[in-house]
Amino acid sequence: MPDDISDELRQLLAFLREMNDEAQTQARNELLPPILRSHSFGMSDAFEIALKSVNSVLERLEAQPTPEPEPVIKTDVLGKVAHELRSPLTSILGFSSTLLADDMQFEPSAQRQFIEIIDVEAQRMSGYLDHLMDWSRLQDGSLSFLFEDASLAAITAGLEPRLRVLAHDHALQMEVAPDLPPVKVDRRRVEQVLLNLVGSVAVYTPNGTPILISAQAETDYLRVNVADHGAGLPPEVRARAFLPYQVLLSNGQSKRKSLGLELPISKAFVERHGGVLWIEDNPQGGTTLAFTLPVAQRALPDREVEELSPSA
Repeated sequence: MPDDISDELRQLLAFLREMNDEAQTQARNELLPPILRSHSFGMSDAFEIALKSVNSVLERLEAQPTPEPEPVIKTDVLGKVAHELRSPLTSILGFSSTLLADDMQFEPSAQRQFIEIIDVEAQRMSGYLDHLMDWSRLQDGSLSFLFEDASLAAITAGLEPRLRVLAHDHALQMEVAPDLPPVKVDRRRVEQVLLNLVGSVAVYTPNGTPILISAQAETDYLRVNVADHGAGLPPEVRARAFLPYQVLLSNGQSKRKSLGLELPISKAFVERHGGVLWIEDNPQGGTTLAFTLPVAQRALPDREVEELSPSA
């Protein structure tokens, strides 16, 4: 393996260890509110998993007699990951340090506001780590899938509160009929696809505009649409939308906070179901992110539940 790839992976390991040390320090600090200590314990667990995943990749690559045809982690990617992970950590450390200051007294409402900010940033960091781990496991074939019959209407109904949080500055509309044929899916992965798509749409469309989730049966598949009424995506943005670590925004937009893995991961998840994910123009104006899922009668008819990995 080339030395530069090995060095970059070791840098990432060192960075994750530093983040884990910070999280463990917060978790052990008995002066912090219980909710913050709990989040710190959770972040430490996530960092431990990320450390094991990266270390496993490094060990496998170093054991290979010949170099990989393409670098696993490039310098610019490492810089982006480090920057995006450090941003929420900085907020967490800043607000927790403020709460602990001996010379400052805060009203209960202000304390709650600070803790809520810490909670949001901790959730954001946890999401980044989840995406990093999913992407790593997709690349090495270790991410498993559990397929079962499911109702898309039931999936979207159960997911609605989380979807509305993601689209809180938009008018979220849902048109998924309960009588659609069941699909053979890994429910958790389909939920993640919907969360990723709605979250992506919400950050590149103007506040107050509608986001519509709809579905219809098409022969052996269900087609699922996440449509917006924004300005649409230009061809040059669409061309790189499914590449990892890419920014989807254009024309000076800057509110996106992401590692740029939502769409690549979603595409891989959909393809593992035998479906397709693509971008097209919305006839009413804007953009539609559409994907297909095979109906249960067509998908894996000889087995009720099957565990698969991306390499199967």
